[in-house]
Amino acid sequence: MLRAISVSGYQVLLAFTADQGVAACISSHIAAVVLDAAFMREADWPVAKSLKLIRPSLPILLLDGRDATRRDGLPQWIDAVASKESHEDVLARLKELLASASAAGAGSAEG
Repeated sequence: MLRAISVSGYQVLLAFTADQGVAACISSHIAAVVLDAAFMREADWPVAKSLKLIRPSLPILLLDGRDATRRDGLPQWIDAVASKESHEDVLARLKELLASASAAGAGSAEG
């Protein structure tokens, strides 16, 4: 999946812990965050909340191997879900999130 994202022109930064992810968000311009549900437990959801507290407009995409349409049980900090079995789905959701974030940023800059 990382290769598919980077080959599509996105720069990828890896974080192996929640603390590394939050630190990267603070120290770098991160356009979006991609979290893998397979590596997250309910106790890990605070990382998404922390990221949203730091940057409320930061898009957060959750990769799920089970059901990319599910929203039940997901915290409000997750903006979209994509099937990690489909590179096309992940790239499409990422593109949508980035376009929405860009449009929201442009709208707030004008107002």
